[in-house]
Amino acid sequence: MKPSSVIAALSPALLAEAQLIRLFTTSTNTDVNNTYVSSNGTHLGIRSGGLASSAIQASTSPGSKTNTNIIAVSGDGNVLGLLGPSGNLAFVGVSNPPASTPPGAVLEWDLWRLFAAPDSRVRMADMTASNWVATQAADGAWLLTWFKGEGTDGFQGNIDPGMTTVTLFWEPVPL
Repeated sequence: MKPSSVIAALSPALLAEAQLIRLFTTSTNTDVNNTYVSSNGTHLGIRSGGLASSAIQASTSPGSKTNTNIIAVSGDGNVLGLLGPSGNLAFVGVSNPPASTPPGAVLEWDLWRLFAAPDSRVRMADMTASNWVATQAADGAWLLTWFKGEGTDGFQGNIDPGMTTVTLFWEPVPL
């Protein structure tokens, strides 16, 4: 079953009550349109055809700033984060965020913004000029990356071949 175009309206208060959520993408590229996000243990992306049965399930808790969240993956102890050089951040699962930042890298993990339905986008706070990009890996999976809209290594309106822009959304896991 593909993500529905109409998602039940959840208020931020209901979202904070730890209902499990899952993430999915939409895109003009049919390979990553209406596909669920899964993990290979480290990187998050579209694998196994992006089926709901392979989707990560997560819960949320308040982030470090007002109207932000931490997204914790159910069952593995990781939180979702963005890791890499400034401007090109891989979407990853992180087990110990404060201690997991390599020298010279950026790690964002406690500033997720989950917009209320029906526009239930997932973005990193304070990065409004940024975009989600999916890049196809050699194994056929699509890896998700957050390109900041600044600097020479960021999203400048043109992306490399093999990359496509996507929009990331959340929805409640059906009970």
